[in-house]
Amino acid sequence: MNRAVHSLKEYLGRRISNGASTKVLQDIWVGKGRLTLPPLATLQQDAVVANLMTNERQWNVGIIWNNFDKISASNILATHIPTQNQEDEEWLANFINFFCHQGKEEARISIVRFITTLWYASKDGQLQKKSQHEAQRRVPLKSPLIWSSGRATKGPRLTILVDAAWKKDYKPNKGEWQAAIAWNADDNQGRSYQSATRVYAISPAQAEGLAILEAIKGAPTQYPNLIIKTDASVVVESLQWQGKVLEELKRIVQDIKYLGLQRDFLVCIKVDRRSVQKAHDLAINCRKYG
Repeated sequence: MNRAVHSLKEYLGRRISNGASTKVLQDIWVGKGRLTLPPLATLQQDAVVANLMTNERQWNVGIIWNNFDKISASNILATHIPTQNQEDEEWLANFINFFCHQGKEEARISIVRFITTLWYASKDGQLQKKSQHEAQRRVPLKSPLIWSSGRATKGPRLTILVDAAWKKDYKPNKGEWQAAIAWNADDNQGRSYQSATRVYAISPAQAEGLAILEAIKGAPTQYPNLIIKTDASVVVESLQWQGKVLEELKRIVQDIKYLGLQRDFLVCIKVDRRSVQKAHDLAINCRKYG
């Protein structure tokens, strides 16, 4: 068992929160491999991820761009820092990705050894039975795609349309960004609000999650009831079923749920693209022109 666990350590990744216990260069915390520094970088070899953050727990953009190549810097800035100040976590996905995509014999042997050891360590197949029971219990609802937190009250209600624009082959030489998010809102008393901003995101799903999160943050606190409409089924499914969340969405989903507790009622509803057209147009315009 010890040998199997030891063989996995090289592939264990770190999920960032406060960044205090994760080494920038020694640990895997961005993508599937360890970061490297260019020759002129000034960052210390033993620096921790917290050293890349400001006192307000935001990424220090200057330090990151001055010490990493463009791809690495963009990936770091796309890593979501959760609202709650928690300890960083280890996770096994880097090892599984390595096994599935690299095809190395050593990784293949390690994962087989690890799974086999766990199986025989479980008395009378208890581990297998528990996994099957949990899988059945976590089956998500197919329709409608709705997630909610709290209970609706008689207080003011704000309906928010959210969307994100993300393009793999964007044109930075023309001032474009890869991703932007936007939200447009109307309350039940005729007042309107909207916002659009450029963001770093490694996937369309992550950008859609950020759109919901920023809408919740940006909604005036005078509204205890928020109704979020999104065309991103992957985010609503992730909110419904924690076990199915994409890695780049995990911390974002955690923050959405945490901020939802600060309102009387929060609901996220999957709608079609036409229903969020206002937010969609805002996001596209922001991505292209700022």
